Amino acid sequence: SHHNDAPVKSYGKPVDWISGCAFFCRTGILKKTGLFAPDMFMYYEDVDLSFRIKKMGYLLTYYPAAVIYHIAGASGRQKEKGREGFVSPAIHYYNIRNRIWIAKKYTPVAWVPMVTLFIFFYIVLLMAYFVCRLRFRKFAVVVKAARDGLRGKIIYS
Repeated sequence: SHHNDAPVKSYGKPVDWISGCAFFCRTGILKKTGLFAPDMFMYYEDVDLSFRIKKMGYLLTYYPAAVIYHIAGASGRQKEKGREGFVSPAIHYYNIRNRIWIAKKYTPVAWVPMVTLFIFFYIVLLMAYFVCRLRFRKFAVVVKAARDGLRGKIIYS
């Protein structure tokens, strides 16, 4: 439907965004919105695309009876625990940087103080955790991700 206020068929539930692992969309819509932002690479690229689709007036829905099997984080986990743990530092980098980019682009003005505080405390607690666990490479990645998130923005090709 092109109107967000349009009634949803009984099998669909309206949502604000759809996970990329379960994203089905007509090609015509993607030709209008563009695809995932390539500079995001992973994490929040599906949220960005969902928001762009909604901005065009389309309704996002999910089908509760559908079953999707997705092993979240499987590509970012190492088989053996190293000094920095199982999860690759790159996972933390893209997660934090892209979270900041999404917040900068889509947070309504009235929500900026609360969203800023939430992200700030999340990053500080994550940094404290990495220091306590002696994971200094991950600590440095979090600092770089926050800096790059604040300096950069989503770029579309």
